[in-house]
Amino acid sequence: MILAGAKFITTNRDPSPKKPGWNNLGIAATTAMIEEATGRKAFVTGKPSPVMMRSARKFLGLETSETTVIGDTMETDIQGGVQMGYKTILVLSGISSKDTLGHYAFKPDMIASSVDEIKFPLNWWEGK
Repeated sequence: MILAGAKFITTNRDPSPKKPGWNNLGIAATTAMIEEATGRKAFVTGKPSPVMMRSARKFLGLETSETTVIGDTMETDIQGGVQMGYKTILVLSGISSKDTLGHYAFKPDMIASSVDEIKFPLNWWEGK
């Protein structure tokens, strides 16, 4: 269908988990296979796309300074938040690990083992 002119849109570029016991491919792997087979690049509408990040913030009625992205993937969740100027929290209960944080030119504002560990209200919400 893509070769016949259909638009190629993907929801995100989440990597494959690459952890023992995880048996699913990330969307990045599936998208890469289709891109290679068709020679067409996908338009990414979801994370880390500014289209999705900005739309979600506006839908919630928030300003950039009031927005916090919480996610488990440096390449999508955290990168998208950082690029938009949002605060970010990386949770280590999913794909990313502390061992690989040095691989990135950006960093989250906070790291938590899981979402349960995050204490609300967040300290940067003071005065809001």
